[in-house]
Amino acid sequence: MLSKGVARETYLEFYEGLLGFRISDVIVEELAPGAVADLIFLRCNPRHHSVAFGDMPHPKRTHHFMVEVTDIRDVGSAYDRCMDAGQPFEMTLGMHPNDHMFSFYVRTPSGFSVEYGWGGLLVDDDTWQVQTLDRLHSWGHRPPEAVAELLSRTPGKDAL
Repeated sequence: MLSKGVARETYLEFYEGLLGFRISDVIVEELAPGAVADLIFLRCNPRHHSVAFGDMPHPKRTHHFMVEVTDIRDVGSAYDRCMDAGQPFEMTLGMHPNDHMFSFYVRTPSGFSVEYGWGGLLVDDDTWQVQTLDRLHSWGHRPPEAVAELLSRTPGKDAL
C-alpha cells in the first residue's frame, strides 16, 4: 500500500505497536532521477511479509495484492493464460531480492495489479536480521514495453 504522505511512524505505531507485526526489511531504490521507492515490509507470521507500505510514484493507493501458489508450474500456466487473453502486464516474470518470490504482475481493470507467484521466503524470528536493500527486483520484472523494445532490436531478426 502506498502511504501517500502518512508518516512511517504513524502506521508503524498501529501495525507494530497494536497488531504486533514485525519489520522484515526496507527497500529504497531510485527508479529514475527524482523518483524514489521507499518501502517497508511487515510480517505477522513466518511469511516474509503480509503487508508493505511506502512511497513510490503510482496513481493508486494500492500498488498490488499477491496470490501465492504452491507449485511453480501454476505461475507459468497463469502467465500463459494472461498472455493468451491479452491481459495488460505491469511486470514480466522475475524475482524479488527480499522475499525471493518468483512472480509476475498483471493489471486489474481498476488500475492496481495482482502479483501471482511461488516460492516466497519464510522467516525465522530468532535468526532474522532486518536489512535495507537497494533494489526491488533481483532479475526480471521488466515492464512489457521494455521487453518489446529489447526484442525489436534483436540482431538478425530481419534475417528470417
